[in-house]
Order: sequence, then structure tokens, then C-alpha cells
Amino acid sequence: MATQQKNPKTQGSKIVTPVFRVSFPSVFKAVGSKFNPDRLMFSVQMLFRTAKSANQAPGDVVVDLKPVKDAAAQVLVQMFGSVDKRPPKMRRVFRLGTETKKKDMDGFGEGVEFITASSKRKPGLYDHNKQEIIDPNEFYGGCYARASIVPYWYGEVDMDPDSNANMGIGWRLVGIQKAGDGDPFGGGSSPDDFETIAEPVGAVAAAGAAAAKSADPLGDSGL
Repeated sequence: MATQQKNPKTQGSKIVTPVFRVSFPSVFKAVGSKFNPDRLMFSVQMLFRTAKSANQAPGDVVVDLKPVKDAAAQVLVQMFGSVDKRPPKMRRVFRLGTETKKKDMDGFGEGVEFITASSKRKPGLYDHNKQEIIDPNEFYGGCYARASIVPYWYGEVDMDPDSNANMGIGWRLVGIQKAGDGDPFGGGSSPDDFETIAEPVGAVAAAGAAAAKSADPLGDSGL
């Protein structure tokens, strides 16, 4: 019979990620998830551009994830002695932008790998000059950032190779530094969306209404 054992949280060293595209940020207010609405967490999803693709944004830069993946591997070594001895059904650490229901959403798709980092404690949030960002409008889905995160092991270790236990590598969110602006996900407004209006609508509507009233023999009869 398979045996299960609880594990004290095993975590690695804090690292700073390469630049990523910000997605679904909750860094000013902790929120609950769809599956656990009472567990309030600060979080951000990090979309790393790891290969060029036709759909990449102008601000996307291909980055090397090896330092981040090495940090995750070190946790597995601490837990199991080597990466090769990890549970066969542990959850994938780095998900591909094409292997998710989000693949057609802004920022996902080919050439993207992503992780989610979260914390019960509000992360530090800074601009490129290391000044604190306090305006929520300054940090949004679609901008660029890098983050300090800590990898850790979560879940139970089950020696049964057929186990579907919820276990894997998670990421604790410590701090975020905004690296630059980008097109907001979900479609932000821009003056380029419109053409110049030669005559304001209000003036045209007022003139038209006055002319119609003077020409209407029935006045305000409602007919």
C-alpha cells in the first residue's frame, strides 16, 4: 500500500527573474481564487518570451529562463536527491502558452512560458528608479516587469507512481520592479482609435433639435 508523508515546506534561494509581461496582476489588493475564494493572496502571472513568434508584441524580448529553472531544480534535489527522482505526476513547473485554455488570450500563445507567483504578504512594487509605485494605473496587465521570487515545494509526497496528488513547485512572490509600459491587455483606449471630428456632436444635435421643434406643428402633443 502506498504511503504518504507530510513535508515541511522546502524552499530554495530567492532569485530575480528575467523581464516578463505582466498578466492578471493582484498586487494592490489580495484576492481569492475561483477554487478557493476565502484564501486571499497577492499574485501575478509572468509571461516569459522564450522564443520569437509571429504574434509577439513589439516590446517582447527573448529571455533565458535557465537561472529560474535551475532554482526550481535545486528544490527537487533537496526533496528527492535528484531531479530524475521527482514524482512522475507532479505538476508542470513552467507551463507553455500553447498548452492552456488561455492560449488565445492576450500575451499567451507560441514562444511563451509562464508561471504564477503569489504571497499572503503584499509584495514590494517599484518603478525602474526603485521608487514605490502606489498608483494602480501604473501597474497593469500588459506592462513589463521583473520580480524577486522564492521557489518552494508544496503538497504531499506519495510514493505511488500513479498518484494524482496535488504537488509540485510553487513560487512565493517577494517584490516586483516595473521595467516598462506595453499595450494594456483587454484593449486600452488610445486617441489613435478615432478620427478628428470637425464639428462637435453637441452643437450639431442642438441645432438640429431647435430646427425640428420650430418645424413641428404638433409641438409637444406626443403624437
